[in-house]
Amino acid sequence: MEHRAAVAAAEPHVIGGLGPRLSAAALAVPEGSVTGDIGADHGHLSLGLLASGRASFVYALDASEPALSGARQVLAQEVLKGRAFIGLGDGFDGLPMGPCKRPIQCAVLAGTGSRTALDIVRRGLCGGQRPARIVFQASAGEHDVRVGMLEMGYGIAAEELVAEGRRLFMVQSFEDGRGVTQLTDSVDIYVGPLLRDRVGPLMNAWLDVQASWLAEIEARTKDRAERAEWQSRLRSIEALRAEKRTQD
Repeated sequence: MEHRAAVAAAEPHVIGGLGPRLSAAALAVPEGSVTGDIGADHGHLSLGLLASGRASFVYALDASEPALSGARQVLAQEVLKGRAFIGLGDGFDGLPMGPCKRPIQCAVLAGTGSRTALDIVRRGLCGGQRPARIVFQASAGEHDVRVGMLEMGYGIAAEELVAEGRRLFMVQSFEDGRGVTQLTDSVDIYVGPLLRDRVGPLMNAWLDVQASWLAEIEARTKDRAERAEWQSRLRSIEALRAEKRTQD
């Protein structure tokens, strides 16, 4: 990819003990929040949230007991201090039985696929869990996250691109009933209404990723009408990409 070298040279802000990707997710959490780390895995994000003050209390939740065994070690002292709870379960199902003593103000889903993450949020809403802010760092399908969260009554509060090594990630933040609540065109859907005016190497790299992905879908689509739709979407991203490069 043309902008890989520039991406690798980026110097994102990091929180002690976390890499750039998880640091960006942590920084999207409002300071002092009661936070649900959904898919907590090894627990390092949970620990970083507490150590940095982004979270005052963390529910570290995961569906994998082997994964949580690491979190139990990492968060042992925080559990003893009454600042963390470790729960085994799928999504919000790992929360303690009965009403939460501390309602979750912000939920973070980092490293999870978009469809899985959205399903977790939907099931959580049905179960009465509606955090004021939800932060995603999806492993793919950021456009699905935008569309899905707006359908659930959340608005886009922030979206940030972050480089880690030679890879590029996006961190998306949504707030209940606030932020951008409409996607007006293909650029809004596939690039993002808050990112479409950005310039620079990370933005160029992200447009490369989106254009390449849309071109692959268009090439393998057999239905003529459906293929024309994908071609139209691809052209809109390619036009924005050409415009950005004239601004570099």
